[in-house]
Order: sequence, then structure tokens, then C-alpha cells
Amino acid sequence: AQYLGMAQPDLYILLDTSSFGLNFAKGMLGVWLRVFLIICVAVMFSTFLSSYVAMLATASVFFGGLCIPYLSDLALGKQHGGGPMEAAKRLVAHENLEQDLEPGVWTDIIKGIDALLRFVVRVITHVLPDLGFYNTAPLVANGFDIGASVLLANIVVALSYAIPITIFAYFLLHSREIAR
Repeated sequence: AQYLGMAQPDLYILLDTSSFGLNFAKGMLGVWLRVFLIICVAVMFSTFLSSYVAMLATASVFFGGLCIPYLSDLALGKQHGGGPMEAAKRLVAHENLEQDLEPGVWTDIIKGIDALLRFVVRVITHVLPDLGFYNTAPLVANGFDIGASVLLANIVVALSYAIPITIFAYFLLHSREIAR
């Protein structure tokens, strides 16, 4: 009376195996690209900010880059409970998330401010690098080979962020008055 079950992704045909070390090195390239981008951002911030503020700004970019999927959902209004102003109003008034806000002028103002804040978050999501994009650890952990197309896409996207950041940092540093 034993039943054996299998899902479609549980069975696959392995044509060739490659070296685990080579695949691990390809996976580490994703980690290196994350570190490379964060170093570029840190150097850019350090050209015009003090050390503590530059560290805080770099940490903000790092954590924001890791949370891009959540921020995208927030910017598109897919998160349950509305924006920050609507959530604050519900929190102060002890209102349920399921019921709609009462129609009125204040509700319109709250929804307008939330729409403006969603636009700001949408702009931020387009500016920050998506650091989750470089995560190739699940491919390595599950034993799948990381293809050349994935590596090339990771490198091209990383360079498309790093080159403008580096040029911007150069001009920021060049415009500062440095004692000679």
C-alpha cells in the first residue's frame, strides 16, 4: 500500500556534469559583483560625504538593493494595507486593514500623499542596483551549472551600474577643493 509520488521538477535528465569547483567559482562571481557594486557606491559616497554618513548611505543602498522586489511591490501598490500615510491613519485610529477608508477630503489627501510616495519609491527602485539579481547560490546549491548567458548578463548589468557611478565619483572628487 505504499505510493511513490513524483513531481515534474523532481525528474530531469543530466546530460553532462561539469566540475563543481568551476561552478562554485562561477557562483562566487555573483558575490564578487555584489561586493564590486557596493565598493563603487561606497567610493562615490566617500568623495563628498563624511565617513559615517558615507557608511550609512552605502548601507542604505545595500539593504535597499537587497529589498528591490518588496520595494517594487510597494511602489506598484500591491502591498496589503495601502501606503505609509494610510497605514499611519489606520494605526492611530485603530482601524482594520480589511475595511475601506471612509470617503472624504482627508482620505483623498492621504491617498494623494501615498501616490506621491509610491512614485518616489518607484524612482528609487529604478536607481538602486538589484543585488538579488546576482544571487547564483541556489543554482550552485542545487547542482545546476551556471551558464555563460547568466554570467554575461550579471557582468553587463554590474558594469552598467559601476561605470556611471565611477564617472560620477570622478567628477565629484575633481570638483572638490583639495589642499595641495
